[in-house]
Amino acid sequence: MTDIIHAFRAAKGSQKVTFETLNMQSICPCCGMAGVNTSVEEQKFCMVCAPAYGVDEPDVDTVSVIIWLPHLDQGLLSRLLCSAYAARFVSSPVCTAEVVMASRSYDILAELEALRSEAKRRIGTDCVSVLRKLIPNMPQLSLFQRGIHLSGLRILPLGSWFDIHAEDFRKLIAARN
Repeated sequence: MTDIIHAFRAAKGSQKVTFETLNMQSICPCCGMAGVNTSVEEQKFCMVCAPAYGVDEPDVDTVSVIIWLPHLDQGLLSRLLCSAYAARFVSSPVCTAEVVMASRSYDILAELEALRSEAKRRIGTDCVSVLRKLIPNMPQLSLFQRGIHLSGLRILPLGSWFDIHAEDFRKLIAARN
């Protein structure tokens, strides 16, 4: 189930994120990294990848958006996000290199968010909830042809996701380091 289109086609209401105890022995099927602490319809994910599949979350449009990023898959995007958001947690300006990394991570996140406009241009929206409503009604043939049309769609978890779940994220990155 690491194809986000499958999440959009799943039964309505079934794609909600459930947080669990962090399990460093399990590998996330999306990003391939150790450390699983969520599930969506019984599929285990790390909390960085979970928003891409939790398309039925009540606040989905406040914690994630659709972007156009055809040269990275969802898993690679999640790895990049994990590094960028981890760099935001610089506790004090003691180490200049850490402050520079944190500053650059904000630039990366801003560039990724800017890719929303290309998604809007291509499919008419950057809202996860809108795509969730549309995809189940698309003819199956159109979905088989998505290699041309929808292959670059990615779900970008926003800073609000990481702020709401900051403690879970800190535990994940501490365990991964």
